[in-house]
Amino acid sequence: MYFFTGFLIIFVIICVFFLFFRKKIIRKPLNKRSITKKWKNLMKHLVEKDKWAQAILDADSLVDEVLKKKRYGGKTMGERLVSAQKDLKKNDGIWFAHRFSNKLSTSKSFTVDKKDVVKVLNNYKDALVDLDALTQNKGNKK
Repeated sequence: MYFFTGFLIIFVIICVFFLFFRKKIIRKPLNKRSITKKWKNLMKHLVEKDKWAQAILDADSLVDEVLKKKRYGGKTMGERLVSAQKDLKKNDGIWFAHRFSNKLSTSKSFTVDKKDVVKVLNNYKDALVDLDALTQNKGNKK
């Protein structure tokens, strides 16, 4: 009887431990098709100059979504970027893009030009490729 009770207690402890830490242990596979579709939709914003800012904000959200789905730790996107930095080849680029997006979202007078938009979106795309959420199209880095 004591053996069974002890076994049951150990089993419950292991189950609670697994349920608590499962989120950090098991990473769900990304749906690359969904990420690619979202990326292509936000790239459609580039046709109209007044939608460039929205494209940048959407790209920032998409990278954050991928970081969350890949279970990088942190309460904020910045903290998740720190957790992911070993997996990001162009760490400075994604930080530039994220800071640019933050300035864009907090300052009403902040303006963007085409050069900035292309640079920022390329940095986001590089991060998505590094995170294996998007495939790099050769010759098409826009």
